[in-house]
Amino acid sequence: MMTSMRQGFLRQLLGQIGWVLRHPAKYVGRFGFGAFQVLFLPVLVTGTTLTMLYTGRLR
Repeated sequence: MMTSMRQGFLRQLLGQIGWVLRHPAKYVGRFGFGAFQVLFLPVLVTGTTLTMLYTGRLR
C-alpha cells in the first residue's frame, strides 16, 4: 500500500518536472525566474559533481 502511494507521488513529481522542461517560458512567466533557478540549479550542481567524481577530472 505504501509503495503504491510513493510511486504515485513520484509519477506526479516527474510529470510536473517534465512539464517544466517542455514549457520553461510558461513556468517562468507564472512563477518567476527565481523559482526556475531554485528548481534547476541543484540539479545542475549535483549532475556536474557526480560527473566529475565519475570521470575523475576536475574542471
